[in-house]
Amino acid sequence: MAEQGEEQVYTLELGDQSLQTSFLCLAQDSSKLKQLDLLLVTVKAYQVEAALEPLLPKLHPDCRILLLHNGLGPHQSLAAKLNGRPLSLGTTSQAALKLSSNHIRQTGRGLTQIGDLIGAPTPEAMKTALLNAIPGSQWSDAILEALW
Repeated sequence: MAEQGEEQVYTLELGDQSLQTSFLCLAQDSSKLKQLDLLLVTVKAYQVEAALEPLLPKLHPDCRILLLHNGLGPHQSLAAKLNGRPLSLGTTSQAALKLSSNHIRQTGRGLTQIGDLIGAPTPEAMKTALLNAIPGSQWSDAILEALW
């Protein structure tokens, strides 16, 4: 596991292209968590609550949470714990294989749909940034239908 402030480098294989990207790891006790406008939660549906609950008190009350996983369920029990914090959901038919802790291969291309569930609507600039960052994505005003 990365230490606070340690840069992590990932190799991403996308078809015949191999890219390297890096990010700065924030520990759960980081004061920088309060500065986040958006937190993407990209774990399996059954892992959402355990991953997110320790972070909730450390996030700014306006920090939007985006659950990006397949399936229904975690948003229902989680919504009551958000204290009005905005919640968005996403679903994807993209596929990936984790070859090692820092090496990921895309194994399937598909559609990613994102939409608001509760709270203030996602600001247009954030929507645009998300859709530009995720190839093959679209905004869905009926996100629960998309999840079905």
